[in-house]
Amino acid sequence: MVGKYKVITLCGSTKFKDEFLIEQKRLTLEGNIVISVGLFGHSGDDEVWTENIKKMLDDMHKRKIDMADEMAEIMKVDFDIVDEETKISYNKVLSKADASIRIMYLTEDNRINTATTKIPIMGFVDMQNVNENCECEVQNSLNNLIVKPNSNEEHSIAIEADIDITCLAYETKQINMIEDLYSITKDITFTKREVNAVIERNRITDMYTAKENIRIPEVTGRVLDVQIAPTINNMQVRNCLLYTSDAADE
Repeated sequence: MVGKYKVITLCGSTKFKDEFLIEQKRLTLEGNIVISVGLFGHSGDDEVWTENIKKMLDDMHKRKIDMADEMAEIMKVDFDIVDEETKISYNKVLSKADASIRIMYLTEDNRINTATTKIPIMGFVDMQNVNENCECEVQNSLNNLIVKPNSNEEHSIAIEADIDITCLAYETKQINMIEDLYSITKDITFTKREVNAVIERNRITDMYTAKENIRIPEVTGRVLDVQIAPTINNMQVRNCLLYTSDAADE
């Protein structure tokens, strides 16, 4: 509180510049002191992406959150692992990524706000015989997440995440294969067995847009949160083309 006015800090993706301005105007007219983002990096303010500027703005926004009214209850937490990077050294694999966290919380005066942040994560995986010539696929998956208000610091949230790292390494080798075996002086008996090999045909990244109108019960007030998760139900390869049948859980 500053005098009789509540202090509200707006948090969210800077892709939604218009929404920020609309919400800032609405909350101001309701008699609140509104603190918003200074630059909209995803809406044309390219100065944001300078490394030192980005770090400064991120830190400034955390201080803006410190200035807002204290949260009363954490309602929902979205957790995603992004910007994954892998480096290989002798017998070790280094996995680096960012944990993207979005928190929806209830303030003491029953307002719903959101806060977003990114936390760098890093882990080493010990793997025998892995080296810089190997191809490596690393998967980070969330095992457990604890998010709660930090009782030791005002306007602070304590986050604890257990992340499992799964690593699969491949090495390309040339192997001399015996195609035929015979002798003109002796009878030869030989055995054979199948050898499994990984053959990489091609890696393609593509994107397509799915559109659908969804009928829902009448909604009064604002839509506070939307979550969608695509799932692949079926996958087939025909004439070198990959076909998928999918759905979206909302």
